[in-house]
Amino acid sequence: MGFFGRYIDFYYSAYHPINRNSSFFRPKLRLEFDARKKQNDYAPSAACRGDTPRFLRIYVKNKGYSSVHNCHAEIVTIIPDSANPMLYPSDERKLLAWGRFPQSDDIDYKRTIRGHGKELLHIAFSDSLFKDVKTNKEEEKRFAGISTVENLKLMSRFTVLAGESYLRVQDGFTKGEFELELSVTSDEGPYVRGKIKIHVDPDFQKLKMTLHPRRLNI
Repeated sequence: MGFFGRYIDFYYSAYHPINRNSSFFRPKLRLEFDARKKQNDYAPSAACRGDTPRFLRIYVKNKGYSSVHNCHAEIVTIIPDSANPMLYPSDERKLLAWGRFPQSDDIDYKRTIRGHGKELLHIAFSDSLFKDVKTNKEEEKRFAGISTVENLKLMSRFTVLAGESYLRVQDGFTKGEFELELSVTSDEGPYVRGKIKIHVDPDFQKLKMTLHPRRLNI
């Protein structure tokens, strides 16, 4: 902790009753993503079933001293009025998955983020097999999906059949640019929002995104 941290603890315990609801201790959630980094925590690729999925993830960081419990992250796809909704995921609110690897047991819909800690949040994913999936309408072919717990678990368990995809149509992206709204909430109330733009290409390795966080919790 160091001298400064011990000094603060001593000063507050000796001279002040600690108010965990004060602005000093209050949790502060922030979104973190670095699009310049390729193969790292934000956008790794991994071998799975002989195919290669690629993940887009961000960190949700707690800049405060107190923990936040049961953090949930929801995402909504923005469908322009003039657009064909069949080329987009549905605009229902979808809960995102927390965790490092879909194949591990730590994937869940909720997380506790300790003071000055951070947790990985899945946003979207692609797979090398999607380009080979046959569809009735080629323009509606899905090349990426929203990272819900169900979708990531399907990816881990699915046995690949010729021309078949495990990706849910209502959670899938066709080729192009897509805008989404992200919000993270917790039992304590602190929350943070951001806008995400996702670029989807038939080449799964070209899946990428940009993040524009909005500081709303004070």
